[in-house]
Amino acid sequence: MSRMKSVSLITLLGLTLLAGSAFAQTPPVQNPPKPTPPPAAPAPAQKPTTPPAAQAPAPKLPPAATAAPAIPLPEGAKFAFVDLQRIADESVAGKAAIAQVKILTDKKSAEIQSLQTQLGALQQKRQTSSSVLTPQAVSQMDKDIERLNLDIQYKQQSAQKELEDLQNDLMGEFVQKVAPVVETFAKEKGLLAVLDARSGAGFYAAPGMDISAEIVKRLDATVKK
Repeated sequence: MSRMKSVSLITLLGLTLLAGSAFAQTPPVQNPPKPTPPPAAPAPAQKPTTPPAAQAPAPKLPPAATAAPAIPLPEGAKFAFVDLQRIADESVAGKAAIAQVKILTDKKSAEIQSLQTQLGALQQKRQTSSSVLTPQAVSQMDKDIERLNLDIQYKQQSAQKELEDLQNDLMGEFVQKVAPVVETFAKEKGLLAVLDARSGAGFYAAPGMDISAEIVKRLDATVKK
């Protein structure tokens, strides 16, 4: 096993790559405030307020990482580690992927904020004008409020899915760029295995490092016939 297949590698290292970076800083969207039915007689002394928008904040780019002192690989080392998170934060490829996620997040946040602003204005109008509107007009306004609520919920769910898909695509591309570089370095240095420092998942293993077949053979030998 010289290099893990990309699919299994992504599965093993995905959470590590995402944790702590802008890849994972897209917070789950919040449900918009439900329209509150007005009291039977609106109190004139109370000033209506617009419900706060539940906008999901855009992710921030990670702060520039302080480069650790370059320490050479110990002489005769057979194992090494990589910090995928650091590679993602400091490399050109990683920064480019983070920037793509931020651009899409900013766009989706602006779209949702626009709908939430419309919803707040409509709810305020419903509270202040219901006493002078016809029952039919009030009913229509309630339907418009409910429609906007549903539109916002759909928009939030759709944006979350689109962001997750982009993150997964970018993560896969990033790992596929890193893996051959790690393998080349490992072979140059005569390393037997390279592990991810955060998850412990294997990133590279020299042929013969997988002893599963021998373990199966010995395990079967312990079974009484």
